[in-house]
Amino acid sequence: MTQQQIADWIKDSFGVEYKQSGISKLFQRLKLKLKTDRPSNVRKDEAGGQVF
Repeated sequence: MTQQQIADWIKDSFGVEYKQSGISKLFQRLKLKLKTDRPSNVRKDEAGGQVF
């Protein structure tokens, strides 16, 4: 979810309105951050991986 979608959800669920900067500071205080996948190796053997 984006920060704006989360702000809308908080407003709908709890009736509290946050701006984007407030959501950003809330995430920092709660130590939340977007999880991203690790990049795959370009030399990876796709066929061998599926056999495995």
